[in-house]
Amino acid sequence: MDYHDIIQTGGNNHGETSRQNEGVSQKAIKDNDQAVEHISNDKTEQAKKLLVSSLKKQVKHYFSNLIQQGTHDWLARICMSSSSWQIDDTCLDRICKILEREAESNTKKYLDFAVFYDTIGNINYIRSQYKKAEKCFSASEKLKSKLYKSSNHVHSMRSTEYLAMTYFAWDKLNQALKQYKKLLKAKRSTNDCDPHLEAKLNNILGEIRFRQGSYSKCQHYYSKAEKLCNSHQDYKLQYIKSLIGLAKIKFALQTRTSSTTPLKHLRTALNTCYGTVDSFSLLKCEIYDNMANVYMSQEKYEEATDSLKTSWEIRNTICGNDSLEMAKSHFNDGNLKRYLGNLSEALSLHNKSLEIRLKLKTFKDLDIAESYQAIGNIYQLQQEKAQAMKSFTTARDIVKSSIEDEFCVISFNSYFGIGNILELQNKWDNSLENYARCLQIGKELFERTSAKVATVHEKIGSVHSTRKNYSEALSNYTDAKEIYKALKENNDVSRLESQIDKVAGYISEQNKNGQLNTPNLQSLNESNPLSANYSHSINTTDQNNTINDNNSPSHIGSSSTGNPLTLQYIGV
Repeated sequence: MDYHDIIQTGGNNHGETSRQNEGVSQKAIKDNDQAVEHISNDKTEQAKKLLVSSLKKQVKHYFSNLIQQGTHDWLARICMSSSSWQIDDTCLDRICKILEREAESNTKKYLDFAVFYDTIGNINYIRSQYKKAEKCFSASEKLKSKLYKSSNHVHSMRSTEYLAMTYFAWDKLNQALKQYKKLLKAKRSTNDCDPHLEAKLNNILGEIRFRQGSYSKCQHYYSKAEKLCNSHQDYKLQYIKSLIGLAKIKFALQTRTSSTTPLKHLRTALNTCYGTVDSFSLLKCEIYDNMANVYMSQEKYEEATDSLKTSWEIRNTICGNDSLEMAKSHFNDGNLKRYLGNLSEALSLHNKSLEIRLKLKTFKDLDIAESYQAIGNIYQLQQEKAQAMKSFTTARDIVKSSIEDEFCVISFNSYFGIGNILELQNKWDNSLENYARCLQIGKELFERTSAKVATVHEKIGSVHSTRKNYSEALSNYTDAKEIYKALKENNDVSRLESQIDKVAGYISEQNKNGQLNTPNLQSLNESNPLSANYSHSINTTDQNNTINDNNSPSHIGSSSTGNPLTLQYIGV
C-alpha cells in the first residue's frame, strides 16, 4: 500500500537531532508499511525480519541516553541481539511503558513515538498478541490525534488500518467493520483510494458481513469488488476473492434448488488462478473446499471427495502436517465423513483439527470455537448428550470472550444446540431460555425471512406445545409459517398449517370447556419434525462458514446424518 513518505513531526525544531529523528521515523514508517504488505501476502518471515530490524534501530536512536547510562541493560541487549525475533514480550511491554512516560513530557516527538508504537504493535500482531497490538495501535492513534486534527491525515489512516486488521484477525467483527468503513471513507475523501485498494477493502467488508450473517450487505460489497476488478484485468487476487465471496453468498442463500450459480463462480475463480504465482496455491485450496461443499449438497460424493483430496495435497506440500492450513483440511474431511454417516471417523478428524488449532493458536479464537461446535454436533448425533453440551458450551464461551454482543453464527448454533439438549432432558425453562437467545441473535444476523429464524420459531413452538402453552405455540408456529410462505417453501407451509390447526383445536377445546385439557402429546410431537426426538436436516453457516448438522437451525438440504457443508472464509 502506497503512502506519502514525507514525515510531518508536528512542531519539531529543524536542527540536526530533528532531522535525524525524521530519518529514523521515515524509515520506520516505510518498514511498517512493507511489513504489513508482507503479512497480507503471507510472507511472515520477511515481515518479522523487517520489523525487528526497525525496532532495534528505533531503540538505539531514541533510548541512547538510557543505554549509555547503563541503567537499562536489557535495551542494549535488544540492540545487540542476533536472532532478533526472540525478543521477550516483557521487553516490548517495558518499551511501551517508557514511550508512555516520555510522551507525557516530550510533545515534539509525538510522531516518532507513535511510529514506535506501530512497530511494536505489528510485532505483537504477527505473534497473535492481538490485545497488546490493539493497545499499541490505540496509543499511536491517540498521539497522532494530538498532531493532526483530521482523521484523514495519512498517518492517522495508518492507525485506522492497523486497528482494523487487528480487530479482523481477532474476530472482533463489529469493531473491524467500523474501522474498515472509516478507512474506506477517509481514502475516498482524500482521493487516495485507487480501484485496487477499493476492491480489497470491499472484499474485506464483504467477508466481515458474511461472517456476521448479514448476507444482503455482504453481497453488495462482494459485487462491488467484482465490478472494480472486471475493469482491471491485473487485479487477479481481489477478483478471485470476490468470486469466492459471491459463491459463498449464493450458496448460503439458495434453497433446495440448483447449485449451479456457486459452482460457476468457483470455476471462474479456479481458472483465474492458473498461471499465477505460488502464493495463490492456498486460494486454490479454498476454492476446491467450497466446490466440495456444493457437490455434497448435490449428493455428488465422489466429486466432493476428489476436491477435498486435491486441496489436502496442496496444503500438505506447502504447509506440512501440523499447520493451521492442514487443520482446515482435517476439518473439511471431518465434515464429509459426518455427512456420509461415518461419525467415528468424523470425530477423529475434528479432534485432530482442534488439537492443531489449540497447539498453534495463542488465543482461543473463532476457529477453535468452530471445532468445538463441530465436535458437539457429532456427539449430539451419537446421543452423547453430556459431551455435546460440554462442546457447545465451550464454543459459546469462546465467542463470548471475543464478541461481546455474541452476534456470531457460532453463538447462534451453540445456543440452538444447548437448547436442543435441554429439551431432550425435559428442562423446558432452560431450553426456552437458550432458544430465545438463539432467536434474538438470529434476528440480528440473518434476513427477516431467513429459514434459520423460522426453524428456531418452530422449536420454541414445539416446547410450548409440549408444555401446553398453546397461545405461545400458536404464535411461534404462525411466525415460522409466514417466513416459509415468503420463501415459497410450500411443503413447510403445509406442515406448519397442520401444526397450527392442531394447536388451534386444543385452544378451542380449552376455551369451550373453560379448563386446560391435556392433548395426546406423543401424537403431537410425532407429527412435529422439530420435536426433541426428531432430526430435521439443516444447513447453517458459522464464522468459518461451516454449514452444520441436523441439530442446528436451518432449512436447506436433507440427510439423516445432517448436512455439514463448509464454505471457508478467505482472509483478505
